[in-house]
Amino acid sequence: MAKKYIATLVRKYCLAENYFLFAPINVIKGDYDPDSNSFVTEEGAEFLPFQDPCFMFSEQEYFYANPVSFQSLKEKYSCEPYQEWLFHYMEENETKIYFATESDQEKGQILIKSFSLEDIFKEEGKKNKKPDMSKEVLLKMIETKQFTRQELEKVKDALLITKEKKTSSSAQESAKVFVTSSPEILSSKEIKAKIKETVLAQDEAIDRIVTEIKRMEKGKKKGILLTGSTGVGKTEIMSQLAQHLNRPFKIVDSGQLTSPGYVGKDIEEELYELYANCNFDLEKTERAILYFDEIDKKGSESNQDIAGRAVLNLLLKFLDGTTYQAHQNKFSAKSIPIKTNNMLILAGGAFMDVYKKVSAKKDPVGFKMMAGTGKNREPEIEDFVKIGLMPEEFMGRFPIVIHLNDLKEKDLEEILRRGGKSPLKAEKEAFADLGVTLTIKDSYYQRAAQKAYELRTGARSLEGIVSNSTWRAYQEVEDHEDLYEEVILSAETIGDNHQYQVKKREKGKVLEKKKES
Repeated sequence: MAKKYIATLVRKYCLAENYFLFAPINVIKGDYDPDSNSFVTEEGAEFLPFQDPCFMFSEQEYFYANPVSFQSLKEKYSCEPYQEWLFHYMEENETKIYFATESDQEKGQILIKSFSLEDIFKEEGKKNKKPDMSKEVLLKMIETKQFTRQELEKVKDALLITKEKKTSSSAQESAKVFVTSSPEILSSKEIKAKIKETVLAQDEAIDRIVTEIKRMEKGKKKGILLTGSTGVGKTEIMSQLAQHLNRPFKIVDSGQLTSPGYVGKDIEEELYELYANCNFDLEKTERAILYFDEIDKKGSESNQDIAGRAVLNLLLKFLDGTTYQAHQNKFSAKSIPIKTNNMLILAGGAFMDVYKKVSAKKDPVGFKMMAGTGKNREPEIEDFVKIGLMPEEFMGRFPIVIHLNDLKEKDLEEILRRGGKSPLKAEKEAFADLGVTLTIKDSYYQRAAQKAYELRTGARSLEGIVSNSTWRAYQEVEDHEDLYEEVILSAETIGDNHQYQVKKREKGKVLEKKKES
């Protein structure tokens, strides 16, 4: 007989062949039937226990763990209100990680070991926590948990994913399946200003995107096509806009998307993943903003490209409004009907050939039409059909084309200096946590921007450039705690990360480390 239960929803990470890590991502509420060993949420999604070897090695990605009946919680915490039961349950289960592998392949036996994140991570108030895989911790875990060194090495990389998930969400956020909150409502003008704090050099595109999305929320849906090179801010703009509109946001890689019957990921799987990321809240899922990236790769002059045309037709169905039977994978027996009527649909791609051939200039993208002349005009719908090889019916339903300009050297430098998500901002905070000031010379900004521009990957390459040039200095400071008070970076640091300056702390000077708020 099924009873009301809560359980922990866990996600499977494949570390290597037959090595898996199961990490908690949320708390779910529903019916648990011990006879069938299944857990069905109130929305109708069915999950199986991760401990079952029949399912552990399947393509299933989500499982349940630790089912507890409401009655048991009530008896255990009878003197506390209902919400407190849930928080107690989360405190007990949100840091539990499960490591699983085959102990005897011939007999099909499974070895499962559990441990807490606190066994692995230092909790010293540092923002950029990394797994503590020191010799002492390794030996302790091998001794107390009976882990082998090989097993711990398999687990190590996946722990970063889990810790990031844990530290980025509070107990309230983890309980969204039960608790809802009203976000701050911003005007269109305020939303534009917020996005422009992070995405620089794209003011006109931001204004147009926000305006068009707001209009669609109040009227007929139209497809929006975003064009521009890699790293210019297309997905970042949409991600922030969705957040301010209190809508879920999902990026679908059109290059990997296939129609039923072909190898690859179908749209039903993508929708199920969206559903899972919305904490299995169907109403929230059906209000999502979907962004189909790299759609230009589906253009083809061949009418025989059935798979590519099917993906483009898929987007037209989304715009018209239809219902898909979302499933976890192609072999799932259970499915969830998800309607697209209230979803907002955008597509994006570089369309390099279109901009090269239409523009009179030789620069790859980023041209604006010169009033009164035929030169440097922006592409029209027929250009995407004839040059970009996109079907006419597709472009007819995506009449709004918004282009994001390529980033110049000065734009990349400005992103590093004052961008809301500048990687140097995070580096300064990391050094400050160690009580050290990170000073950056103008030459460092200029050389980093120059290198990013040469790589032709927009702002996306800045993080790697910064990380590669600063890690040695960070290591030096961390290994010699309280010795230094300042680290200075210059253009030479970009080319050789040994080339940085340090200032030692004066003797007797009291060190005041940055405190976390």
